Amino acid sequence: MGSFRHLRINNNLLTTLPEEIGDLESLRSLVLFENKLSSLPNSIENLAKRDCNINLDLGKIDKKTKKLVDILKSNYNKICICMKK
Repeated sequence: MGSFRHLRINNNLLTTLPEEIGDLESLRSLVLFENKLSSLPNSIENLAKRDCNINLDLGKIDKKTKKLVDILKSNYNKICICMKK
């Protein structure tokens, strides 16, 4: 799927990401600041495993997403997650 290397989709009022985002095998940079994301698809971990830099901010998140965020922060150095209050 797709050959994007850099994808910047900030300031778009996104509330969710499609599960297929993790299928972008060539992606090396994903910027998602200033959206309204409150959850992440499980496939986001596929991007982190492939050395993709992921930058995003999250508002209030559910327990499942909190667990995923904790895994991403502890296992991968290529992710920057800012938690909004």
